[in-house]
Amino acid sequence: PAHYDEETGKYVIDVPFPCKFDVENKKWLYDQPDTWENVIARFKKRGPKNQEFVARIQKGKQELEELRKEVG
Repeated sequence: PAHYDEETGKYVIDVPFPCKFDVENKKWLYDQPDTWENVIARFKKRGPKNQEFVARIQKGKQELEELRKEVG
């Protein structure tokens, strides 16, 4: 949830950032601010699919770097 502020020429987030996440109900709690420490802790608690996701991102980054070396 955000809106464009005509006066500043920028987008403004309409909720606390970061905000809490209800893991059980898989729902963002827009009315409850959170800390970045909690966000990082929540990210680290993700299950085995998170490791697979990170590995795919790392592989893509490595492939992109190799492609750039070939082209450049």
